[in-house]
Amino acid sequence: MARQQVVLHTVPSLHVGGVNKALIVSLAELAKGPHRHLVCVLGTNLLLAPEVEALGVPVVSLGHRGKRDLFRTFYRLRRQIRAAGVTIVHNHQLLSRGYGGIAARSCGRPSVVSLH
Repeated sequence: MARQQVVLHTVPSLHVGGVNKALIVSLAELAKGPHRHLVCVLGTNLLLAPEVEALGVPVVSLGHRGKRDLFRTFYRLRRQIRAAGVTIVHNHQLLSRGYGGIAARSCGRPSVVSLH
């Protein structure tokens, strides 16, 4: 039997917008499958978090507030990857790609990016 994959989706924020709505639509289907998903929000805007959590997908905010939080955000993301047993990081948008890609690689995990 195949090992359950744990997919961490990174997004800059969870505000109302096309990227986040597309993520929620995707998660609605993905959450029905055999793998576990969680969403890591780099920033603090969590407006759509209740919609994501209603799907059974946990949401974590890293509290990123700009360049001064560069290293803190990176280390918090690495901690999330390790603590959740993440097997792949799916980054949505450019800001997430930078943080998620580097954090995933530093933890020995693969990452992919979707530019919406």
